[in-house]
Amino acid sequence: MKKLLLMFVFVCFTCLGASADQFLMYNNAGAPSRVMSLNGYSRSINTFGSNAAFTPANRARTAARVRAAKRENAINKYLENAGRYGNSGGRTVAMQTQSVSRFDKSYSVNRAQKTYTKGGVTFYN
Repeated sequence: MKKLLLMFVFVCFTCLGASADQFLMYNNAGAPSRVMSLNGYSRSINTFGSNAAFTPANRARTAARVRAAKRENAINKYLENAGRYGNSGGRTVAMQTQSVSRFDKSYSVNRAQKTYTKGGVTFYN
């Protein structure tokens, strides 16, 4: 009876095909790092997911997260406003041109630059 049972187990192990539905991948140190299923879905063993007992806090990355949040808010604000104006840039207002006459009483020369005269020479800032 034992021989018959052993023969049956031996035939089962040698003749029947085994279907492995997961591959275990190892990192350079020889420790298991990833599990991949036959459908191509891969997940890491060493990461902390939402069901982890604890989530380590990386305090060095807090400033980077704040910068990323500001960037995301700016992008979202831009995308919200882009649809309102037909995805066009800013439009300038068309103003009617006016001719300026030197004989007008309200005419004045634009003095954007300061000038001063020293020794008969006029300097412009």
